[in-house]
Formats: sequence, structure tokens, C-alpha cells
Amino acid sequence: TYVAILYIINIYIIINADDALDVILNSLALEFVETLDEVISDSVWWDGKKRWIRAGAVEIVLQNTLNLGCLRSAIKFSEEYDVPEPVVSAMCNQHPTLFCDKAVAAEDVNNPRLM
Repeated sequence: TYVAILYIINIYIIINADDALDVILNSLALEFVETLDEVISDSVWWDGKKRWIRAGAVEIVLQNTLNLGCLRSAIKFSEEYDVPEPVVSAMCNQHPTLFCDKAVAAEDVNNPRLM
């Protein structure tokens, strides 16, 4: 159906063109668009299920929703979310960078309870 729509547009351009050069150039342009679309959609990295778009949208929402600055300090976290600072520190094992611990993150990746 996509190719049929392109051919209909191509015929419309041919009928409404003023001179032969416009017909040739516009027809070539539409053929180029069709060929480019086919090459892209047949490539290995094409994401037909639009997972990249969904992941990008989720990332944007998370960046705008989460206050990442308060995840680095127990004091900032406790002020932002109204949780007592000793409780936050205890939950993070008194770690100075709070949730920004690469060693804990590496362990959590392999922990099936957190998945």
C-alpha cells in the first residue's frame, strides 16, 4: 500500500507538472525516497517494534521526573522526600554517595529479586 501511495503521488505530480524537467526530477525524488525507505527497513538495525522510541520516551520521562541530584546525598534525599536522614543512611549502609554506588549496582544487576 505504501508503494501504491507513492505511485499515486507520482502520477499526480506528472499530471500537474509545468515542464518535463519537473516531471523527471520529482519522479526521481520519489523513487529515491522509496528506495531509501526499503534499504532502511531491510537493514539489520531497523526497529520495527519501535522499542528505541519507547525507551527514549521512558528515559525522557525519568530524567524530567527524577531529581537525580538528591540521589547522591542522604541529606538532600531526606529533604526532598521528607524521610529522616538517619533512616536513609541506614538503608544505604551509610554509603557517602547514597544510591550512586557502582559496586552495589553491579551486584543488583545479577539479583533476581530486584528484576
